[in-house]
Amino acid sequence: MDSSVETTNREQGTSLGEISLQEIQKHVTRESCWLAIHGKVYDVSKYLDDHPGGSDVLMDASGRDATEDFEDVGHSKTAISLMEKFLVGDFEGGIAKVARTGKASGGSGVSTWLQFMVPILIAMMIIAINNGFLENPLELLRGGAV
Repeated sequence: MDSSVETTNREQGTSLGEISLQEIQKHVTRESCWLAIHGKVYDVSKYLDDHPGGSDVLMDASGRDATEDFEDVGHSKTAISLMEKFLVGDFEGGIAKVARTGKASGGSGVSTWLQFMVPILIAMMIIAINNGFLENPLELLRGGAV
C-alpha cells in the first residue's frame, strides 16, 4: 500500500477496507505504529506522545492484535471514542467487539441476579442476628446458647 494513500484516507476519515496481519506487521516504528483492537486497525503514530500509559505501551503492542492487552488495562469511554480518529480499516480475520447485554453467557441472567442478591441476604442476616431475631451461630459453636 502506498503511504500517501493511507494518509489521505485516514485524514478524510475513510476506511481502507480489510487489512491483513502481514500488513499490520510492517508498521512497528514511531513513524508508522499500527495495531489491531476488536477487529479494527488503528494508526496510533500521532498519539504515541499523548498516551497516558506512555509510548512504550503502544510500541510494544504495534504490529499485532492488541485486543487482549487493551482489555486487560481497561479504558474509559472517552479513550474508546478517541480511537475513532486513528482508525485505518478493518482487521482481516479479526473479531469485532460484541455489545454486552448484562446477561450471563447462558442468557439467563442468574449470575447477575446472584451477584446482586447474595450481599443483600448476608446484610439481612447480620441485621437479624444483631436485633435478636436469629441466634448468633458463633454462640452456638462456643456453647454459649442452650
